Amino acid sequence: MRNIFKFGALALVILLPLVSGCSDGGTTTSAKGVLSLLNTAIEKNDEAMAKDACTTGYWNGKRDPGNRFFSQAVRNKFKLEEKEVKVQNDRAVAIADVIRDGKKVDQLFFYLVKSQGKWSVDGMDESRNHGKYYLEGILPARFILDYYPANSELQALGEKMIQLAPKLQAAKDDEAKFKSLLEGVLKIKYSPASGLRLLLEVADQELNLASNHWVAPLQRGVIEIRDKSGKEKIFIYVLKEGGEWKMLACYTGWLASDTVLRDY
Repeated sequence: MRNIFKFGALALVILLPLVSGCSDGGTTTSAKGVLSLLNTAIEKNDEAMAKDACTTGYWNGKRDPGNRFFSQAVRNKFKLEEKEVKVQNDRAVAIADVIRDGKKVDQLFFYLVKSQGKWSVDGMDESRNHGKYYLEGILPARFILDYYPANSELQALGEKMIQLAPKLQAAKDDEAKFKSLLEGVLKIKYSPASGLRLLLEVADQELNLASNHWVAPLQRGVIEIRDKSGKEKIFIYVLKEGGEWKMLACYTGWLASDTVLRDY
């Protein structure tokens, strides 16, 4: 995924406020007006104006993502070109291209909420599916996967995968046997050995189920498996559909909220 907002070794938290160059008068009485207001705040380096366009949950203190992005946007002269604004009742999603030095470098989705007649920015990321679920009232504007609770069924699935890993590793060159071992545990649309490559690489180590997080409205979740040292981290993103567990992705690194929302 392309992401221009870097912070150290990790991507900068992307639940950020919105700036844009539209011509709606720069007020918070409309979703488009919020974009214009924030763009003006960036151009004028007016922190108070930008903060007023955001919810207190999104920008309350200096360490909040809204404030951090505002500072970065002023420093790097970011601008957004509005592509579309979708409104449904008291929620809206604004899609905008990020422009830097006259070039598009990213596309972002901004989540707006209306309260007492005022529109405010309440979150932002790069996930089109998040925008869809937000408008439907299924997910909040700030979707953070590790805030979601554990699930006993997901726990059991993770334990099964750990127990099965050595057998899968031994059979990784025999696709028919590999699929037979997986049957009834986890369905994978693409090459199963390729899909679980990361787990197979550490299958002969002592593995532990570190955590799991379950998004009940979407019937999606993630299993985190670690080796004994805690250095190897593997995240298996899954979907439960028609009574079957299906794998969406398997990655190392860190827990990525947007991964569980993607279509595969």
